[in-house]
Amino acid sequence: MVRADDGYRDRLLRRFAPSEPVNIRSLILMSSTETMLELASVQKLYAPQANGGPVGGVHASSFTLDKGTFFSLLGPSGCGKTTTLRCIAGLEEPDSGIIRIGGNLVFDEKSNVSVPLNRRNIGMVFQSYAIWPHMDVFENVAFPLRVAKDKRRGKDEIGRMVNEALETVGLGGYADRPATRLSGGQQQRVALARAIVRKPSLLLLDEPLSNLDASLREEMRDELRRLQQNIGVTTVYVTHDQSEALEMSDQIAVMEHGRVVQLDTPRKIYRQPSSRFVAEFVGTSNWIDGILAGRESDLIALRLVDGRVVYCKDLAVAAQGKALRVALRPEAIAISAADSSKDALPPGTNRLEGVVTFAGFVGNMMRYRIDLNGFQIQAYAPPQSPFDLGQKVTLTFAAGDAIPFTATA
Repeated sequence: MVRADDGYRDRLLRRFAPSEPVNIRSLILMSSTETMLELASVQKLYAPQANGGPVGGVHASSFTLDKGTFFSLLGPSGCGKTTTLRCIAGLEEPDSGIIRIGGNLVFDEKSNVSVPLNRRNIGMVFQSYAIWPHMDVFENVAFPLRVAKDKRRGKDEIGRMVNEALETVGLGGYADRPATRLSGGQQQRVALARAIVRKPSLLLLDEPLSNLDASLREEMRDELRRLQQNIGVTTVYVTHDQSEALEMSDQIAVMEHGRVVQLDTPRKIYRQPSSRFVAEFVGTSNWIDGILAGRESDLIALRLVDGRVVYCKDLAVAAQGKALRVALRPEAIAISAADSSKDALPPGTNRLEGVVTFAGFVGNMMRYRIDLNGFQIQAYAPPQSPFDLGQKVTLTFAAGDAIPFTATA
C-alpha cells in the first residue's frame, strides 16, 4: 500500500503484502512527485450542537497528495470527512488555511482567494448519484460538457467524450437507455462517467457505494479501483467502511472529532495504529490490561492481574509500574489444543491457556471467544478448525503483534 493456519493467514494478508506486484502505471506515478492536492491547516468549524455536543467541522487539517494517489478519508459519522471533501470541492468555504489543486491556489483566507467549484477542474460523485430521471444516459453524462463555461464544445466532440467516458466505466452501448431503467450499479457508473467526462485533475467521491447491496458493493469496489488505476486520476474517497478504505487506498487519513489522527498506508494503519481510537475503529482488537513490569531488549513485559506475563512491542509509551492496555488483532492469534507440544517457544512469542466459551461459523472462518482466567479474548481460525465449547486451548501470538497504549490514552 493476521493469523491462524498458514493458508488462512496468507489469504488475509494478501492485500497488505509488501511484495505485491506494481503495475507500470504505478511505477510511473511513484517516480513522479508531482503534487496534485495540498491542504495546509484547513479549518472549518460549526457552532456547538444544541444539546451541548462538541463543535463540528474540521480542525487544522493538513495533507499532501501526489498525482495518481487513491486517498481515503476514514472515520465515524460526524468526524469531518465530508466537510473536508466539500472544502476541497469549493462547496464549503473554510474559515482558514490553504488549498492547492494541481499547484494552483484555490483557497487562501489570508489572500482572500476562493476559486468557485466550476473552476477547480474536479469531478465529484455524491452519496446519492443525482441521476436526472428525465434524461437518458447520454444526456446525463453530457450535462457538465453542455453547461461548462470555460470551453464551448461542438456536437461531435461532446459525443466522442461521452462515449469514451461510458466505455471507461463499462457502459458502452447504454447511451440511449432511459435513466429510469438502470440498476443501482449502473446508476453509479453513470455518475462516475459524468464525473470523469471532462478529464478532471481530481476526483472526489463521497460514500458512492453506500446505496448498493453487499455483493454489488464489493463488485463496484473492484471496478472503482480498476477505473482509478486505468485513468490515473488523483482520488479522494470518503467512507466510514474500513474494509473499503483498506482494500482500495494508497493512503488513508483516519479522522476523529474533526482531526486527522493518523495518515499512513493501509498496512501501517492496520498493523501499527497510532492510538487506541485507530486500533478500535479500524478492524477488531482484543484489549489486554496489565502493568508494565519490565523491559527486555526491544520488548516490554506486561504483568496481568493473575500474574501471567505477556510480551509486547516496546513503544516507550510508559514507565515501569504504569498501567497499559495492549491491542491484539484476533487474526494474529494461533489456536491449538491444550495438550499440544509444550516445547520452548521462539523468543518474542507468547503462550496463554484458556477455555473456548463461544464458537461461531461465519463462512470463511471460525470466530472463537476464549476465557483466559477471567477475561475474554477473540480469535479467528480456518472454517475447518475443530475446537468445541468448553475445550481447553492454547493461544500463541508474536510479541510484535501486541501493541501497547497507556491505559488513559
